[in-house]
Amino acid sequence: MSKREAIEARRLLAETDIELSDPSLSPDQRQKLLALRPGLAGVTMNVWLPTDWVRRGLMAIIALVGAQGVFVGPAWLAWILVALPLFSPRLMGEFAYGMGRASRSNGGQD
Repeated sequence: MSKREAIEARRLLAETDIELSDPSLSPDQRQKLLALRPGLAGVTMNVWLPTDWVRRGLMAIIALVGAQGVFVGPAWLAWILVALPLFSPRLMGEFAYGMGRASRSNGGQD
């Protein structure tokens, strides 16, 4: 999956959200759009690295600070590397999917 495809899927997902807010949609059209959303959301969560430059920059800074802690500086700086998976759309998507499955398996009870 390319970055361009992920951006296009995100754009289509936003368009479906706008169309779903239209009260003049027929129930059949609403069902089709609702069926399309999970697939588009899955496509946006299929990339390992974020598509926007802000989150990529934050990932690079965290990786550099963590590497400094591993190789040069104080070892406690290496613990910042634990935060890197929080910026990966794929890992966060897998986590959310797992939490949803766990929630459904216990009947939605807290």
